[in-house]
Amino acid sequence: MPRRSNVALFSNVYLRVDRPLSEDSDFQKRVRGRPALTRMLALVAPGHSLDAAARRYLDPWQRADLDWQVRCVWCGAFPLGKVRRLNDVSFEFRCPLGSCRQARARRLVRLDFNIVNNFARRLAAPTHVAAVQSVFDDCRIVVTPEYVQEPNSDLRPYPARMSWTDYYVLSDADIEAEIVRRLEKLCDERD
Repeated sequence: MPRRSNVALFSNVYLRVDRPLSEDSDFQKRVRGRPALTRMLALVAPGHSLDAAARRYLDPWQRADLDWQVRCVWCGAFPLGKVRRLNDVSFEFRCPLGSCRQARARRLVRLDFNIVNNFARRLAAPTHVAAVQSVFDDCRIVVTPEYVQEPNSDLRPYPARMSWTDYYVLSDADIEAEIVRRLEKLCDERD
């Protein structure tokens, strides 16, 4: 039986088509690394702020590249990075010291108060924050692009600790969609 390598090679050289960089979206999606992304955004969106250009031209993984390629103030390493396991890619904390305080991201998530209140009551959680945190502690949340938060809803901020992958990839609407799915499941189980 022939031996199989456990090393996968990925090219970091991509050819550009003969048109302006701002129109070459296929090439833009392949750019990696904070310095390269910063230069590309300066060329594609001159005069725009880095944040505005990143929201418009970069996918979530590239926006994460732009954020995480900053040295950790505690150990001096690049503490976060994409890790590929089997068919899954996630951001993981890779501190060489293993003792940095940056292990989990914290962010305010804006969610519909009525949905969170109903979820907390069904879950018998002590607080709304605990109910929201249980969503991050239990399992992986799926990106749900078709879910849109109601424009007239009472959106309130809830603090949450989450993995770096969830921090960079999930929107508030994705998190609310997961709470709605769990709420429906709780209602089905009790009926």
